[in-house]
Amino acid sequence: MKRYLLIGASALFLLTVILACSPRPAPTPVSTPQPTPSATTAPTSNLSPVRQTQGELPTSQDTAWSQVEEAAKKEGRLVIYGGSTLAQSGKEVQNVFTARYGIPMDILILGGSQQVEKLKVERGIGKSVADVSQGGVSSLTDIVLSGTAESVAEALPVLRDRSVFYIDPVYGPQKQIIGFLPTILGPLINTNLVKPDEIKSWYDILNSKWKGRIIMDDPRTTGAGINAFSTLTYHKVLDHEYFRRLARQEPMLWGAGTRESLLQVGRGEQLINFAASNNNVAPFIAEGAPIKIIAVEEGNISQLLAALVVKGAPHPNAAKLFINWLLTPEGQLTVAKSSSTLALRKDVPDFTPEKARFTPKKIWDRTWDVAEQSNEDLKSKITEQIFGRK
Repeated sequence: MKRYLLIGASALFLLTVILACSPRPAPTPVSTPQPTPSATTAPTSNLSPVRQTQGELPTSQDTAWSQVEEAAKKEGRLVIYGGSTLAQSGKEVQNVFTARYGIPMDILILGGSQQVEKLKVERGIGKSVADVSQGGVSSLTDIVLSGTAESVAEALPVLRDRSVFYIDPVYGPQKQIIGFLPTILGPLINTNLVKPDEIKSWYDILNSKWKGRIIMDDPRTTGAGINAFSTLTYHKVLDHEYFRRLARQEPMLWGAGTRESLLQVGRGEQLINFAASNNNVAPFIAEGAPIKIIAVEEGNISQLLAALVVKGAPHPNAAKLFINWLLTPEGQLTVAKSSSTLALRKDVPDFTPEKARFTPKKIWDRTWDVAEQSNEDLKSKITEQIFGRK
């Protein structure tokens, strides 16, 4: 664990220095951006530090990759099971990617657990529909451990020089998961109804005044809820007794999509979201929603939003082409701008709205060990024991 903490601290320090002291190179534009760079934007570091790779960068003469592009165009279709990120940026992603390669794209928005179950069923009947699964580390880890993910990292030209990224995008035991956006999670409050100094710690959420006014992603299934539970308990920030006390607060366990759970806090129907992602929250803040993520005393959670190629994908070359594109300057600019967030590339501006920026006091990384712990927590049904049966 110390090694992961040192890795996280190193990445945090490196990115803070970079953002504070160095101007960003101009990205290859999709449209003319108007970035607002900030030295206060917090980095994430749930992967290994970026390593400088050797050898030439990819060029248009890269024969092997040119063959992948041609094969992708012949396949003529791309099907993605997408999470909350593509729910926000999917239309823009479709437009730019299709304009670039002429490949139509279908995006089906599903929660993490829905993606996992759907892919398992498709694999069981021997009829794959999805080419790419996009989501948080929790759901993608489950897909990897079920044997439903393909390793494509070695084939992607964009990964030949990883020094362009703040942290290494490649994740998983056989490099199946490819991160493309950093994210930070923490307690979300309605700023009209909860004073910022009322929630300074995870333990402040246990105050009886919040009983029945808390919403959280259901930790009994794959998603952000089990992500927060496993990360915070693995790093010993919180323990199972904390979550037993939280269960006595009668939180609403939400499993029907991130957007609505955030809107409930914005509307004041719930006052606190236990662990919300800054990427999901930023667009609502940009539109004027009275919500804010708190940098708690014990530290916030970090992870990467990511994607993988589904094993047996009907359009495998189109899938590789898409994930490679996600990490190019054009792909990063498209996703970061449409999601109002920080990109993973150093040469793309930060589009996080000023009001949505915050600096965590500590970072607790969702490492591969933590991801495996989530899988074990679900199998042991510890969260069902704590929060009740589904």
